[in-house]
Amino acid sequence: MADPTAVPAAPTGDPTKGTDYLQKEVYSGLQQLQDVDKQTDQYSKDFKPKLDDAQAGIDASLKRLREIQAEAPKMKDAPNAPDIKDRKQSLFALMGVIVAGLAAGRASKVSPMLTAAGAMTAYHKAKQEDDAAAQDAALKQWEVENKKIQEYNTNMRQAYADAADLAKTDVTLATQRYNMLNAQYGDGLKDIWSKHQSIQDQMNAADKIIAIKDRAQQASEREYDRQLDRKDREQAQADRRQQFQESLQLRKEDLANRIQNAKNKLGNAKASVAEEKATTNYGSMLQAEQNLEQLEDVDATFLSTVQGEGDGYWENLNRMARNGSLTPQQQMLAQAANQFAEGAGHLKSGARINGTTMSLMQRLYLRMPNDSPEVLAQKKAARKRDIMVARLAGGKLSQQFDAELSGGTAPAAAGTSPPAASADTSGWKAEVVK
Repeated sequence: MADPTAVPAAPTGDPTKGTDYLQKEVYSGLQQLQDVDKQTDQYSKDFKPKLDDAQAGIDASLKRLREIQAEAPKMKDAPNAPDIKDRKQSLFALMGVIVAGLAAGRASKVSPMLTAAGAMTAYHKAKQEDDAAAQDAALKQWEVENKKIQEYNTNMRQAYADAADLAKTDVTLATQRYNMLNAQYGDGLKDIWSKHQSIQDQMNAADKIIAIKDRAQQASEREYDRQLDRKDREQAQADRRQQFQESLQLRKEDLANRIQNAKNKLGNAKASVAEEKATTNYGSMLQAEQNLEQLEDVDATFLSTVQGEGDGYWENLNRMARNGSLTPQQQMLAQAANQFAEGAGHLKSGARINGTTMSLMQRLYLRMPNDSPEVLAQKKAARKRDIMVARLAGGKLSQQFDAELSGGTAPAAAGTSPPAASADTSGWKAEVVK
């Protein structure tokens, strides 16, 4: 059997397998996360001017495109040289073109217009003078200038179209640059946050391991505490078993000594064998009854909780007393019950009793589960009666035994009640375990 006093070893383990290094890993992860956050802020700060510049390029190219598109109506309806033969219409139209050209700063177009106007004036003058040669020369001059104007208009429309296409291309390029930079910015952030997530995953894994180890450590500590509690209970039971055996031995020795003293004081008036047996039973039953009376509270609160019925009830009670499962008072109560039942059995049979008789005496005299107050009173009266029977059967030896219990030497008169337990330290009352 294992030593109940042995103390279980405290939970131990390799410190390198603890959680300190994991805590350091978590702390290091927090610092790395702070560094990543700083890196994110700096990256955004460095990239913002590039994005702002790209957006400004988009805005400028869109503005230029809108300015060019505003010239579209003028390019669509660009004026040509007026009809040379309609002098009135031609003069007014030509003057309008000249004024518009000057206002727009298009000197290259105004010059052919002026020359065409001169040719038109010469044509009409030659016509008035009926100079056919001058008319032909003026008409040819007008056709040359008109062709220049048409070429100019064609070139202007083409220049407009080219400028518009270039402006659209600038818008497209500026937008592409912005999108490229924005994608580059997003990829950079993604790389940084991928690092951030990797660090966070490592920290989470470390936290999980820490939690698992903490639970395991707590479980180990709880098991250690349970082992200590179990060892304490085992030690307490061992102590109670030893106290019970020592108390039982002392009670037996005390009873035997008192009877022997009574026999010695009788001197020549020796008691018979029957008187000696009756006195022994009387002393045993009296001692048990005094303890039963002193332990009535324990009787009322404890015996009713013992499992089992009939013989099994007392078997369970006695086993609990032997293995130390009972408190000292409960042990004394169990022993007092057995002691009385054994003494009563010997008194009635005159010989050593067997288990069946013992159980019968226990059921007859002692408390059983579900006994009513009336039944308990009857059992107590039956115990008192049989104690008196044993006392009378012991004759003069029982009387001398009473004197021993009372601390005197004179025998008590026959028929009187047995004495109460002595209050001094040598009496039985002092040996009832509280």
